[in-house]
Amino acid sequence: MNPILHELTRIRAAADRIEHELQPSPQPASAVEAIQAAVAAHYRLPIEVMASKTRTREYVYARQAAMWLVRELTPLPLIEIGRAFGGRDHGTVIWAVASVNDRIATERDYAAEMANLRIKVEKGLQ
Repeated sequence: MNPILHELTRIRAAADRIEHELQPSPQPASAVEAIQAAVAAHYRLPIEVMASKTRTREYVYARQAAMWLVRELTPLPLIEIGRAFGGRDHGTVIWAVASVNDRIATERDYAAEMANLRIKVEKGLQ
């Protein structure tokens, strides 16, 4: 891994831990569940995929999209996001968010898809 990216990842994880310590209560688990359900429905997959250990491409892409949305739309720290996705660690969440951001930056259709999915999810959370 690039040393600069590694250092940024380490700093972000430390900031998440501090942020978690300062928050009286995180976003309710129902928000994470709503995001997971919306993403599963969008990809026409069973909700169980979100916590599954299965690593088929379609499942991984759906999980990464859901982790990205949870990261973008809730104040939950990485560790809590990972727990909500089958007990994954914070590094998996960091990788998922980075993967989605990379695809958004390089794939116009995917960027539009994620923007539309985010709008749908935000409406559902209100």
